[in-house]
Amino acid sequence: MLTDRIRALTATNVANGQGRTNAAPRSGAVADRFQVAPDRASELRTAILARERVQRRLLVAADGLAALIAMSLSALITNAPLMWSSALVVLAVIVVAKLQGLYDRDELVIRKSTLQEMPKLLQLAAVTGVILYFARNGLVSGRSVSPVFFILGASLLSLLMFAGRTLARRIARAVVAAEHCLVVGDASILRRLQQRMVGVKGTTLVGAVPTDELPASARELQEMAGRLSVHRLIIAPEAQMDEDQIADLISFARAAGLRVSVSPGVMAAFGGGRAVDQFGGYTIVGLPHFGLSRSSAAIKRAFDVVSAAAAIVAFAPVMLAAAVWIKLDTPGPILFRQTRVGRDGGHFSILKLRSMVDGADAMKLDLLHLNEAAHGLFKIAHDPRVTRSGQWLRRTRMDELPQLFNVLRGEMSLVGPRPLIVEEDEQIIGHDRRRLHLMPGITGPWQILGRHSHLLPIGEMAKLDYTYVANWSLWEDVCILLRTVGLVAGTRGV
Repeated sequence: MLTDRIRALTATNVANGQGRTNAAPRSGAVADRFQVAPDRASELRTAILARERVQRRLLVAADGLAALIAMSLSALITNAPLMWSSALVVLAVIVVAKLQGLYDRDELVIRKSTLQEMPKLLQLAAVTGVILYFARNGLVSGRSVSPVFFILGASLLSLLMFAGRTLARRIARAVVAAEHCLVVGDASILRRLQQRMVGVKGTTLVGAVPTDELPASARELQEMAGRLSVHRLIIAPEAQMDEDQIADLISFARAAGLRVSVSPGVMAAFGGGRAVDQFGGYTIVGLPHFGLSRSSAAIKRAFDVVSAAAAIVAFAPVMLAAAVWIKLDTPGPILFRQTRVGRDGGHFSILKLRSMVDGADAMKLDLLHLNEAAHGLFKIAHDPRVTRSGQWLRRTRMDELPQLFNVLRGEMSLVGPRPLIVEEDEQIIGHDRRRLHLMPGITGPWQILGRHSHLLPIGEMAKLDYTYVANWSLWEDVCILLRTVGLVAGTRGV
C-alpha cells in the first residue's frame, strides 16, 4: 500500500543516517550550517526551477492569448476598429498579473487552484479595461469608443483567463513530474495529510522526518532531499517546535533550494507574502523562496531607474540651492562620501550632501560617550558636528538626495536594506547576512521607524531587513516610500 511504501522510504532515509537528533552537538562555524554542496545544490535547484518554469510559461501564454482573443471578440461584437493600441493589452495583462503575484503563487502552494485566483483575475480585468480606455479614447487615436467595448472586453478577459489558466495547469501536470513533498512531523501527521491530499493532482508524499531527527545543516537537508528527489518541505510537527529550530530549518531549506510550506501553528518570523492551502479542513501555509526572481528583479530595477531619474529632475533646483548654502555655511566639500557595504557584501561609496563639519569622522571617538543608539550603531540626536545647513538637510532628509545617483549607477535601490558601514556590517552573522541579497536602499523598513529607529539593536535591524528581502513586493516598496514621505513631512507616516 502507499502508506507502507512511504513509511519504508522514511525508514530507509533515517537508517542511512540522513537524520540527526536535535540534542546532538552542532560543530563548526554558524555560517557552515547554511552552506550546501555547490554541485548538488545546482542540480536540485535546476530540477525545481525547471518544473516551475514550464508552469509559469504556460500561464503567461494562456494570459496573453486570453487578452488577444478578448479584445478581438469585443471589437467584433461592438463593431469597434482594432488599433495598434489594443496590442498593449497583452503586455498590460502580463505585467499586471506579475505584479499581482499570479505567476509566483504556484510555487507557494501545493494545490494549484485557478478558482482561488478569481478575485485577482477580476481585478486584473478591471485594471486592463481602464488602461485600454485611456489608450483608445483620446490619448492615442483621438477617437471615442463605446464604453460597451471596454466592459465587454474586461468581462471576456476574466472568463478567458480563468479557462486558459485551468487548461494551462492541466497541461503542466501532464508534462512535468509530480511535486515530491517531505513532511517534518510524526507518522500521524503523514497519515492525516495523506488522507486529505488524495484528490490533489501533481503531488506525491515521499516520507516523513520526526522532529527529533531533523538535519543539523543545510548540507544534510540537501542530501536528504537529493536522496528522495524532494521538491518541497512541509513543516507540520505534532508538538510545537522551538522558534529558533523552525527558523533554522526554513533557512536550511531555502539554502538548499527547496520550497517550504508550514502549518499555521508553527509560523515563526517569516511572515508576509504567503499563500494558504487547504485540504479537507487541514491548512498549510506556503512561504516564498528567498530573494527575487529575474523578472521581479527586473521590475524593481526598472522602477528604481525611472523613479530616480524623475526625482533628480524634480529636485535639481533644491540640490543646487543646497549646494550653494553648504559652500557658504562652512568650508569643505559639498558632497560627503563614505564606504558602505552593498549587495552581496561588495563595497561602494555612498553620496550625501555634507551636513557636518569637514573631518567629522575623525571626531567620532571623542563623542562615543554621547552615543544614544542601541548596541552596534552610533547616533547622537543633537550632534555637535552638524552644521546650520546640515540641521535643515537632515530634518528634511534632503542630504540623501545625491543617493539618487547611487541608484542610477546600480549601487543602491530606492527601497532596500540599510547600507551599513564596514564596522557595523561585521557584527551581522549567520543567515541574517542574506539581507545583502538586495541592493541597499535610500529608505527601507528600518528607516520608517522614524525617531525610534536608533533604539533598535543592530541584530534586530538585520532581522527586519532579512524579512523585507524574503517577502519583497513592489507594492511594499511603494508603501515604504509613501510612509517615508509622511515621516519627512512631519507626520506619523501612511
